[in-house]
Amino acid sequence: MVFQGNNWQFKVNIKGKRVLLCLLKNQTAILTTDFFCQIDSSNEYNMCLRNFDDILSVGISLEHLGIKNWALSQFETLKALDRFESMQIPILGGDVCELRNGRIEYNYDNWYCNRLANEFNLNYITRSIDKAREYVKKYPIREYDKIFFVLTPDRDNAGHTQW
Repeated sequence: MVFQGNNWQFKVNIKGKRVLLCLLKNQTAILTTDFFCQIDSSNEYNMCLRNFDDILSVGISLEHLGIKNWALSQFETLKALDRFESMQIPILGGDVCELRNGRIEYNYDNWYCNRLANEFNLNYITRSIDKAREYVKKYPIREYDKIFFVLTPDRDNAGHTQW
């Protein structure tokens, strides 16, 4: 499939479970990514959720708090945001955790990004990722090994990019 504008082209190539996305501007590739996510099947949602877990599980598990998510360092969080952006998954918001007495605990700092009325999905994706990046980069960190971020990707949007 090819989607085209005045000086850009968006190509989507689907081969089984592999999806290759390429954004071209003036015949130059400015974004190319591929990921595994089965299209048009009942398994699609579960496959994307596995991708979420693959991205986030590089962090510290929060299961001891009864939460199926992970706390990531600033560096890991920024890398995860890059991957979610390439998958076109918006970030609903996130929380900040601190390492206290050897345990990860929420410090109640957070951010969120609601979708605006009549906002195109791709615009929301970009805005939500940008807001998350800005928050994480600007967060005042005194000790980098004690501050962690918990991302909340929009799991309902997994594999369902609408233009």
